[in-house]
Amino acid sequence: MFSEDAINFLKKRDTNSERLNGVKFEENPIIGIISPEWYYSDSIRILHERNIDWDSIEKLKEVKQVSKNLKTFDDKGSYLPDFEKNFAGWYQPYHFLPRDKWGIHIVYGKWLQTATNILRLFQNESNIDINVSRRAFLYLYYHFIFHHVIENAVTTIEIISRSYNLYKQYVKTIYCGYFNSSKCLEESLANSFLFQKSIECHIDKDFLNANLMMQGNGYREFTYFLGNNFRLGIRTLLSQITQGRLQPTLDEPIEQVIDLNNQFSNSNSFNIPIWVHYRAKPLYQKNMF
Repeated sequence: MFSEDAINFLKKRDTNSERLNGVKFEENPIIGIISPEWYYSDSIRILHERNIDWDSIEKLKEVKQVSKNLKTFDDKGSYLPDFEKNFAGWYQPYHFLPRDKWGIHIVYGKWLQTATNILRLFQNESNIDINVSRRAFLYLYYHFIFHHVIENAVTTIEIISRSYNLYKQYVKTIYCGYFNSSKCLEESLANSFLFQKSIECHIDKDFLNANLMMQGNGYREFTYFLGNNFRLGIRTLLSQITQGRLQPTLDEPIEQVIDLNNQFSNSNSFNIPIWVHYRAKPLYQKNMF
């Protein structure tokens, strides 16, 4: 798969850079967004090297675990610290070290809370608990997999152009710089992609729309990027990354050159690690990661 080849290539580049420049480690800037308590917390890898769709995840142990805990969950999250209440997970890029935990990271409590919210819509369905758990998992998956597709696309551009710092610079200056604001285009597009996957998630579009509109700045702007505007939004995002500026001077049809449509249509076939975090780690335990 492309990700594995890209990671091997980046490892070689890092080794050469360390030998030539003495640079050994660059901390992932998304730590400041997701909080060190979650970034350094213990996690369990639940999936890797398999297709992800409605049927394939039915027998997943964690899917069954969420389904069993639905009826005992306090969906108000009153037992959670404030920073945990609105936090579902993150995508950890393979561009940053260490790479042993790259992939999709899901906070178990938010998976359970998402399932509880969806439960209200399907009260009369057979096998309701396991199906609701699957819906909640796919709801999270299709948002986070968008970030992975974008990283793969930028890696392709980096290799072709031999400009190897495009993605890192974008994450540090634009993505992190405008996160949780209406200018965070990548999060808007990730939710737009999720909304377009309502059939694969087995979630009603009206219900999905209502839930996404309750999210924060940058996330609820997904409505501006539906239909053909999704493709144009991708074009602007890639231009932001390649030009290193929030307002690119020229939107080139890069998404067509690297055939992003094909990657999005096959978004359930990525061999991407998926991790689950059950509880945050106190800051004083950071060095125990």
